[in-house]
Order: sequence, then C-alpha cells, then structure tokens
Amino acid sequence: MSDIHASEETQITVKKLIHKLNGYLAILYGNIEVSILSMQNKEFMGENIDVIELLTEAHATKDEVKAIISMLSESINGSS
Repeated sequence: MSDIHASEETQITVKKLIHKLNGYLAILYGNIEVSILSMQNKEFMGENIDVIELLTEAHATKDEVKAIISMLSESINGSS
C-alpha cells in the first residue's frame, strides 16, 4: 500500500515540475522569438524593445530549468 502512495506522490510531483518547466520554457522561447523578430525588424516597428533585457531574462531560466530536470530525474528514478 505504501508503494501506491509513493507512486501517487511521485506522479503529482512530476506533474507539478513539468508544469513549472513548461512555464520557464514558454518565457525562454517567447523572449527569444521577440528578440529575433525585433532584430530583424519584422514586427514591433516603432516599439522600443530591449533585446538585451529579454535575452537576459531568457538566460536566467537556465538554472531553474536544469534544477527542475534534475528533480524530475530524481523523482522518476526514485520511484522505480
């Protein structure tokens, strides 16, 4: 019975971590896309887009993403 409870906890943990990871990846790719379009002047004409700020914010997600992937790996391997 304890294994079933641990398995359910692992599933909940993994789902939460995947949701969090998705959020960070959305920030990352959204900021990169806006930066590229801004630099190519395809969109955002006349708007003052701070490309460095967007790319810095995108880069800042790196450590969080790596930590989440490690936690996911530990959760999955720990439940085996």
